[in-house]
Amino acid sequence: MTLRLAAIAALLVLAGCDASEPGTADGAPALIAPAAFTLDTEAFPDANARVGAGAHFVNAAARVGLVSTVVGLRLVLPKAATAAATRDQPTVADGEWVWRSTVDVFGTSVDLRLKAAPDGSTVRWRLVSTADDGEPFTYYTATTSLDGQTGSWRLFSPDAAGAVLTADFDVRGADGGEVTFAVPNGLENGGSSVRYVTDGDDLTFDWLDQPEADRALIEWDRATRAGSITADTYNGGARACWNAALEDVAC
Repeated sequence: MTLRLAAIAALLVLAGCDASEPGTADGAPALIAPAAFTLDTEAFPDANARVGAGAHFVNAAARVGLVSTVVGLRLVLPKAATAAATRDQPTVADGEWVWRSTVDVFGTSVDLRLKAAPDGSTVRWRLVSTADDGEPFTYYTATTSLDGQTGSWRLFSPDAAGAVLTADFDVRGADGGEVTFAVPNGLENGGSSVRYVTDGDDLTFDWLDQPEADRALIEWDRATRAGSITADTYNGGARACWNAALEDVAC
């Protein structure tokens, strides 16, 4: 099942890239904002690309890499699956708006349904996958505002009894927003969280790594990659900065 989900995720990434603008049917609720599933770590390349960088950037990159592993990889599937499931106009069934898409995974047809149930000032969401030879599986549930820009979601995996990642988000700002991702207790890295804030090109990670209770505040410029790190276990807790060339500099 895990390998199949990985294959579905890969195909959905491709399918989502070709998705047309969804949710245009009269009366359909606004879709969940893509920023609710976004964690931008492109400023921090892999280890080979960090050769020659200063110690401050390298330390920050290692921590962002951990965030990408614990949190970022989980976001590929819901973001791409939402795009793939919404290529066509929705229909209404039993009081729910339903967007449907089908992908072929190694000869197995997988049906995706994104379901939205308006409820007063909120919308309740479910993304459900069903293979020809399997039972329906809910990838995520969410509750959002009517505009899809604020709310919360819970992400699931077939190899876990409960949610594997949760988030609260407010991405109403024209130049950015805020998402707090959290790993539920009882899982590896349980209790860890990252508050991710975007304000134009200014990006912020406020990362709490559990069970070590190690907190790190990492700030950087998306365009230049210059930034800083303030961490409990680095540089005596003092703020440490780097420039656009990734060299250590005074703050």
